[in-house]
Amino acid sequence: MIYTVTCNPALDKTVTIQNFAVNKVNRVLSIRKDAGGKGINVSKMLNKLGEPTCAMGFLGLETGRYIEKELKLQGIQASFVHTQAETRTNLKVVDPFKKTHTDINEPGEPLSQADIKSLEDKLLSMVQADDIVVFSGKTANGMDESIIRDWMIKCKHKKARVFVDAEKSALKLALEARPYMIKPNQEELESITGKELISRQEMILECERILENGVSIVVLSLGGEGAMFFNQANRLYAKALDVPVKSTVGAGDSMMAAFAYGVHNNLTFEEAARLSMAVSAAKVTCEGTKMPERKQIDDLLEKVHIEMI
Repeated sequence: MIYTVTCNPALDKTVTIQNFAVNKVNRVLSIRKDAGGKGINVSKMLNKLGEPTCAMGFLGLETGRYIEKELKLQGIQASFVHTQAETRTNLKVVDPFKKTHTDINEPGEPLSQADIKSLEDKLLSMVQADDIVVFSGKTANGMDESIIRDWMIKCKHKKARVFVDAEKSALKLALEARPYMIKPNQEELESITGKELISRQEMILECERILENGVSIVVLSLGGEGAMFFNQANRLYAKALDVPVKSTVGAGDSMMAAFAYGVHNNLTFEEAARLSMAVSAAKVTCEGTKMPERKQIDDLLEKVHIEMI
């Protein structure tokens, strides 16, 4: 089983506004609502790939109930701790005229220590050897950023493989527990190394140092320039595919889902890299955090070009 942990989920509300402008009245052309949060997006993509997954985290009150209902309607197993803090709503503004994507994200309500302990107990009661646990996104208000590291250690003691897509200090702390895989972008790589990385070669060297410190896989997201993939035996680069972009939200989460799928199903490293590029390209052609169908992904697979670094 692949478990995803989203400590700060959200209802993603995506609005389309032609020629969006500040200090003016803007008219919404279309609106959609999606169950969101980085780990939830990973589970949604895994579900489209046909991989069983269980989404975990915290959900609160009416918004939380809506998210859980949506996941179950999609056939995704959900095992959340229900809190008295309303789950946040994030607003995504898409402007097809200016070709911009603007995120306005709420911080989320603070959690109680009892709720935090409940999620830890629930997670550790479910995880077994050879499972994959994906920790994605920010910690919630009330959580110490070291908690992901601590939960990772306990999951690893149960012989699970841990994947992490966290931000800055939380990611740096998580590295102390040597996750199986991390997926930073350039800014996050700079934050954990404490260096400004200008050249591609500098980024490669830092990713190699992370491997030397016990991480098995590093996927460095380069946004519109593609991604680089590292393990002990491979150094790969793939250029981003040229596709029409409707929403970039969830593209990185789709990459994480593809690699979790690849590891769980014993794909080769290059096959997993190729799948992750096709998945992320297919995702950005979809509105909001809607995930692409398998056929869309398969149609893009043959267009992915992988080269050795």
